[in-house]
Amino acid sequence: MEAPDGTIFPDEGIFHEVKEPERLVATSCAFEDDDGDFQLEVRQTVTFADRDGRTELTLEVEVRTATPEVADALDGMELGWSQSFDKLETDVGRPAGDAE
Repeated sequence: MEAPDGTIFPDEGIFHEVKEPERLVATSCAFEDDDGDFQLEVRQTVTFADRDGRTELTLEVEVRTATPEVADALDGMELGWSQSFDKLETDVGRPAGDAE
């Protein structure tokens, strides 16, 4: 994960469910403390639905664990996801290998 100021925050995740073409469920962890333990765990559920030939994507996010030290990061989560989806929308339909 990269913050707007360029700071890199290691994270890792695991997919719990992949049900093509309908649903993805994953958990991600971020913000390691000095002992290497993650201070944030988030479960994301993404569903896809066909709406008149277009794909509707719905994202549900559940914060499972968040220490007080990372509470401020939660304030930026919605903006972060919105920016990710904006980038995805820009890249959809772009020829392979033609990334910015």
